[in-house]
Amino acid sequence: MSYKIAHTKSGLQILHVPNNKIDLVFVNIGVKIGSDIETKETLEYSHFMEHLLTLLTSKKYSNGLENRNFLSQNNVKLNAENITKHTMFQFTMKRSFLDKFLDMLVNALYDYYVDENLFINEKNSVIEELNSIISDNDYKFETFIEQSLYKNHCRSYSQKDRLNNVRKTTTMDIIKFFKKYYNSNNIVIGFYGNINLKHVVGIFDNFHAKKTKNINIYSQERGFAVLLNKRVNYIKENKPNSSLKIVFNIPYKFFDDEYYNIFAILNILSYDISSILINRLRNIEGLIYDLSALMDLDENNKNLSFVYFDTNVESQKLVKVISIILEELDNLKTKNIRKDLIKRYKESLKLKQMNDSISFTPLKMLDEYVKYLLWGEDIVTFKDEYKHFSNIDEKQIKNISKKIFNTNNMYIFYNGSKNLNNEINKILSP
Repeated sequence: MSYKIAHTKSGLQILHVPNNKIDLVFVNIGVKIGSDIETKETLEYSHFMEHLLTLLTSKKYSNGLENRNFLSQNNVKLNAENITKHTMFQFTMKRSFLDKFLDMLVNALYDYYVDENLFINEKNSVIEELNSIISDNDYKFETFIEQSLYKNHCRSYSQKDRLNNVRKTTTMDIIKFFKKYYNSNNIVIGFYGNINLKHVVGIFDNFHAKKTKNINIYSQERGFAVLLNKRVNYIKENKPNSSLKIVFNIPYKFFDDEYYNIFAILNILSYDISSILINRLRNIEGLIYDLSALMDLDENNKNLSFVYFDTNVESQKLVKVISIILEELDNLKTKNIRKDLIKRYKESLKLKQMNDSISFTPLKMLDEYVKYLLWGEDIVTFKDEYKHFSNIDEKQIKNISKKIFNTNNMYIFYNGSKNLNNEINKILSP
């Protein structure tokens, strides 16, 4: 699908994917500010901005509740998400409402104002979100993992630390954070639909033309490395079952070509009940109900990139489950994978591509394209992306598996009423 990229006088990038056959406009605003930029004193500030910027408050449009109701009355749908490296804001509206929306957006970006009344409400909303995480059954276990893996990094701060900081956060704190980070160098705005790109750029240029200094806001992360010396890590919790997470620190970033190979490998391992690990652990051995294999590749620092295997298991079966998982991963490193598994994976990709073509989501596409631009990367179109995902063979799987399933960079975390470290270390011994 074709696209155009333009720049405002202030350096803001604007992406347009044209579609002249619809009367809707989809807008995706990507901001290269996530929770990883925070310090102990600014914990959850990026989360605050995820809540507050959807109100589009400014000195011109200062009443957040009126703004929210106005957008709702005009059937503007909105969504926002804040993660480790960026924040995303999405809006869908009738084409006839676009100019009014742009006026609200430009004012919000360049003349930002916090509505004190709505700030209190959204502060309470953030508090409730954090409380729900803290009350979750896995909170203690997940906190243990994060504080072990991410020592000396912002990710090591607990949700309770974040909650304490939220309670004392003021509007002035948020305004200061916004002015420091929410500038043209850190923002990309994507549009899908029938718009006049030159007209949109002109609206931004007429309001603000001052360039901002370009700085690498995540540069301090480049010195980070996992400092955990123990491969097996146990936290005592009086539960009949154990939560298990096997973690591999992998040497790749999100935009590396190996991303597609890792996706394929994890898919083949855990996609459904017939995949390698779930078939072995559930169908054959009867040890677990489900297992997930996920990757989290960082955009900025490969030392923050991980592959995770998660499952829950009866404590007396834990050692055997770990042994089987490591055995199957070792098979990928030493043997050629069965061709029928690769064939099935590629067929599932074709089905997904056909399904995505039927249920096409412009906002999902914009989110991905905007992310490439935020990090100065060339856009990979949906069509080309499927080609990359399917470009896998036995040799690639073996070579990449050797690199990502390196036991020197492996960490096992589990909880339960019994310490099984000695038994687990025995199966890890050469």
